[in-house]
Amino acid sequence: MKRFAFSTAAAVLALSASSGFAQASDASTQNTDNLPKALVKALSTGMKLEKTFPAAGGLTGYIISSAPGKNMVVFSPENHQVLMVGKLVDDNGTDLSAKYLDQYGPKVDLSRFAPALESAPAIVEGAKGKAVKSTIYAFMDPNCIFCHLTWKALQPYEAAGLQVHWIPVAFQQASSTGKAAALLESNDPQAMLRHGESTYVEEKESLGIDPIPVSAVTRTKIDANFKLMADMGFSGTPTALYKDASGAYVAVQGMPKLSQLPKILNMPEQAVTDPELQRFR
Repeated sequence: MKRFAFSTAAAVLALSASSGFAQASDASTQNTDNLPKALVKALSTGMKLEKTFPAAGGLTGYIISSAPGKNMVVFSPENHQVLMVGKLVDDNGTDLSAKYLDQYGPKVDLSRFAPALESAPAIVEGAKGKAVKSTIYAFMDPNCIFCHLTWKALQPYEAAGLQVHWIPVAFQQASSTGKAAALLESNDPQAMLRHGESTYVEEKESLGIDPIPVSAVTRTKIDANFKLMADMGFSGTPTALYKDASGAYVAVQGMPKLSQLPKILNMPEQAVTDPELQRFR
């Protein structure tokens, strides 16, 4: 008989913590009969029950979401007296939680956002014209340290034909909006971004440019970028989007591993020698 174990369980209240982009969902429209009370409580805060399924070990599994693409799986035993949150693994070490999320979690159709994504106000960096071999779109906060590290990791690929559309949002620091505005309003946004990243202050997590007063027009652009990121189901930066072999958009959230870049970018591997980036191999 297979044995199953959970990694550290989170407090049930964590389920009801609404994300910044969670959309209201009326729990009264969902069938809450025979659901664990803790799950009903989570649903009452705006989370949505996407799927109920029989899970390993006699458990019942539930896929719940806080926003499009923001799914998690929780489990309950037959008596429904507790709700278990965490990684479910079998005695072979298989991550069943990840398997269930992939099998039952609703997928976001990113293709419907393609027109808005491709026309979003951005700093376009890297290859141009016929030299472009690959294109990605990346939501970034000017002060985001992992955006900075991603920028560094992509430099060899830009030199080899990558074009990056850096789509600025602003939420991490008070200066983020003014710095995003400075980038968007610059006469040479690519040069300003390069200067800012080259003088990035890691101790303060601060892009090396000065913020400027934000005009109403530019604020509208930054807010629209933020809304687009949220509507696509993303809540953090960096979030990069690229097209796979079928032409469908795929998202990568967070700093990607260096070993993943050739597949993500559909380009030959480039040497990334920056000592600071070696931990991301």
